[in-house]
Amino acid sequence: MHAFYSAVLASVLTQNNGVIAQKDLEIPFESVANYWVASRSRIDLWEHAIIRLRRVEKEKNYESLEAWWAQHVGVLEEVFVTEVLTRVIAASAGNSPIAGREGRFAPVADSIFLLHQDLANEIRRAMLRHQLGAAQPHFGRLNRIRITIQRLTDQLIGYLSISDEHNLAYVNCENSALQFREEMSTVVDYRIQSMMLQWTSHSCFSNLKRILGSDCMLPQANQEVLSAAVSVIGKKGFDVRGVMTSDQTITDFISSSSVDIKPPAPHFGWNYSSMVPWGVQADAGQNLSSTDRWYS
Repeated sequence: MHAFYSAVLASVLTQNNGVIAQKDLEIPFESVANYWVASRSRIDLWEHAIIRLRRVEKEKNYESLEAWWAQHVGVLEEVFVTEVLTRVIAASAGNSPIAGREGRFAPVADSIFLLHQDLANEIRRAMLRHQLGAAQPHFGRLNRIRITIQRLTDQLIGYLSISDEHNLAYVNCENSALQFREEMSTVVDYRIQSMMLQWTSHSCFSNLKRILGSDCMLPQANQEVLSAAVSVIGKKGFDVRGVMTSDQTITDFISSSSVDIKPPAPHFGWNYSSMVPWGVQADAGQNLSSTDRWYS
């Protein structure tokens, strides 16, 4: 699954956060464990890439450094793009209790958030070190991706902070989030609020589609994290317009191999006519080229 869908899922979860809260969400312990394992495993893969960069820097071989950036730029994109979902999960579900346990989801969600944030900051420092050298061909595009995702994150969490001020702890720029929250707070009608949030999200999605690479560097890891993030909400899901339903799950609408992300509707028109079963999506995705996984 392409990392782009992390941003889509973050937007859908934010839009329906009020409904989730009203349903007295209790997170199954298995979902907590799956989210930790899937997220931590992907972070480990990202960290291996950074370790290789440090080794190349010590060698002081410019050709090797150029090769590293060319080979890993897709991984760096994924770190930036997926951070929005990590922050939204921590903000929206962190206060939820774990079913059958005395604790809450916050320690796990916050740990993943902090690890993800540290790694993103490490990548930013690497970009600055090499912006006039090996990273120069990629610096501008990576920076645009980072800024676009930060803007989307601040808007989504700014919206979440309307109901809980604590959520501002997960923004990139508090002033930006507060400004968006003030704009949304002036709208009384929830339906109009939801529509405004969708328009805002689609503006960022359109920018991302233009600047993101089509290669899917860690499709299996991304799939596992998104599946775990969905399981955090239990069996509650959303319909094709991003509205929560009681008898369908979001996994019926997101697939690593068959999602059509041309936005004809308020949210993306999920192409669910040719969905593969959720349990075998990983095998189906592995049989596709990186381009097919992105555009099919």
